[in-house]
Amino acid sequence: MRERDEKELSETPVIPIEVYERLPNLLSECVGNFDNPREKDVVLLSAIGVLSGCFSNVKGKYSKDLVAPNLFVFIVAPPASG
Repeated sequence: MRERDEKELSETPVIPIEVYERLPNLLSECVGNFDNPREKDVVLLSAIGVLSGCFSNVKGKYSKDLVAPNLFVFIVAPPASG
């Protein structure tokens, strides 16, 4: 990856701290193990993606359609970024 691309990726916004202050205990404990804001974001988004698969029997109506809470997470990062 080019140096400019890596710099642009490192300057993208992170999830605001206010979101982390309002998380349920389980998620708060998970992200609390990380100091780096980007790592916190990756852990939180990954956990939400995994948890969405745990609710396969949950459905709701939205605009007359039956929908489920399944989310897909795709994280883009430079090679060897942890």
